[in-house]
Amino acid sequence: MRKFGWMTALVPALIIIIFCMLPVFSSWDTHMLGPFGGIDALLQAGILQWSGQNFLTPELWYQLPIFYPEHDVLGYMDSLLGQALSIQPILWLADISAAAQYNWAMLVSLILSAISVLLIWRNSGGDPIPGAIVTVVVIGSPYTLAQLGHLNQLPPPMVFFAIAAVIGALNSAASLRNRILWWGAAMLAVVSQAMWGWYGFVYAAMGAAIPVVWNLFSRREYKQFIRLNWVVLPMLLIAVPAVLWMAEPQLRVADRYSEFDRSDLEIRAGSADLKHLFERGVYRSNPADWVGKGLDGAQRYEDRERQVLNPGWLAIALAVYGIKHRRKLPAEMLQHGYGLLSLGFIGLIFAFGESTGLPFTDKRMLLPFGVLREFIDSLRAFRGAWRFSLLTVLAVAWWAGFGFSLLRNRYGVKAFGVPVLLVLISLPVTLPIIEIPSEVNLPSNSFASNQKLLTLPAPLNEYVEDQTEVLWLLRAITTENQVTGGATGWVPDSIIKLRVELSDCEAGLISPPEIFDRFIELGITGAEIAERTDDSIRVEFWRKALSSYGATEMPVVDGSRYSRWVFEN
Repeated sequence: MRKFGWMTALVPALIIIIFCMLPVFSSWDTHMLGPFGGIDALLQAGILQWSGQNFLTPELWYQLPIFYPEHDVLGYMDSLLGQALSIQPILWLADISAAAQYNWAMLVSLILSAISVLLIWRNSGGDPIPGAIVTVVVIGSPYTLAQLGHLNQLPPPMVFFAIAAVIGALNSAASLRNRILWWGAAMLAVVSQAMWGWYGFVYAAMGAAIPVVWNLFSRREYKQFIRLNWVVLPMLLIAVPAVLWMAEPQLRVADRYSEFDRSDLEIRAGSADLKHLFERGVYRSNPADWVGKGLDGAQRYEDRERQVLNPGWLAIALAVYGIKHRRKLPAEMLQHGYGLLSLGFIGLIFAFGESTGLPFTDKRMLLPFGVLREFIDSLRAFRGAWRFSLLTVLAVAWWAGFGFSLLRNRYGVKAFGVPVLLVLISLPVTLPIIEIPSEVNLPSNSFASNQKLLTLPAPLNEYVEDQTEVLWLLRAITTENQVTGGATGWVPDSIIKLRVELSDCEAGLISPPEIFDRFIELGITGAEIAERTDDSIRVEFWRKALSSYGATEMPVVDGSRYSRWVFEN
């Protein structure tokens, strides 16, 4: 086994990654992974395309061409600027479709996550062979497979790079140069994670801080620790302003809208419960799949919980075995293991959200995440608290790696049946794919670009948004227009009001000309209708309303399912 190096240790995780991407390899330019209906994938494909094509023009980063006349719209969600940066070399070499950009970003993100997790294990003092277990547990965990429909929620590599760099810095007491390099890498990773996604930024900040706190207080060598790590302060003076600059659009939105947060009910809906400890996710294989009787399509996820806290039973067993024999670890490696274990424990607590119900009463007890939300306003925008369990998955993975190393020392070659079994049960199954419809990229007519358009028909609220509303972003980018439609993780008051008014028009409560007149004053030059065959009554209503108002329908390009109407000046 002397030839088993660090690159070889990545192979098992790469096998899982290949299986994750396998459904789209034959249709790389048109299809993407689309779990849970694929709406999130379509939305993020549009965000990624926008961030990728405007990467060198920061003033345009946050000005998504949806929800007109709103601005800083990308401040409502993760920008995917980090993912866009990761595929910039590909974009420089070729003009690729939105679907291909999304697929490349997902592939690169998963590979970087595997590399960065392995670096955590290496910097902790681990060997390559158990490192393969660590990467497989993270990449093939139920958590990860449950996130394959969310590019921004995949295991974020910059979080792992930040933790690996902190561990490397803590190990560099004998070299000032190495300490500077590792602390610099940690700060760079944390700042980069602000571009990658804000959930991950919180993970990265916690992941960078908690191992430091653990080492500081467990060793009780405060003065020596501070003397060795004084380089952190000047780097923080650079990193903090950089993060605040990245967060400026979110901060502007928060200043503009006092309601830019999530209600307690929304937080609870996205929090974990004890039952989620037993949830393995819908796309990790199970006994029914092994005998060819697994469910496909929407049947796979309907009436199933999305919250997944279980890192995998085999991984848990290996981790428990490792923790039981923790005294066999070298002292420094044990310190890092304890630091990651405390990080995983905090992540698990945060996953349960802001409060929990007290048994046999109608009262609730405030949890640590709820306490922090009272003091840190930005945390009030987080509604997927259960995703903090990623930190628990990382801790389990690290200790599972040590548990396997003990088995290997005890049973030799026989122990290698464990990683083989772990890879097999970690392979995803029946991952659905989704296509970006070709008509999204077709111009509806010869009408000029750089127009501001009212998009019809519109959903009543964000809870009934479907693919049509999500696709307005991709269409707006392609046709170089601004539109009132779109979908995000948070909808501003002005769009909520517009959607209600459009619904009232359809119900006969408001006259359509009132809406048209008001939007013309805001710079709207026309309207575009998504000619939905499954919503023909509403489509016909708006066609008649526009015609009666005197709007002119432009000639339709063959194959387009969008009609455009021009308002007379």
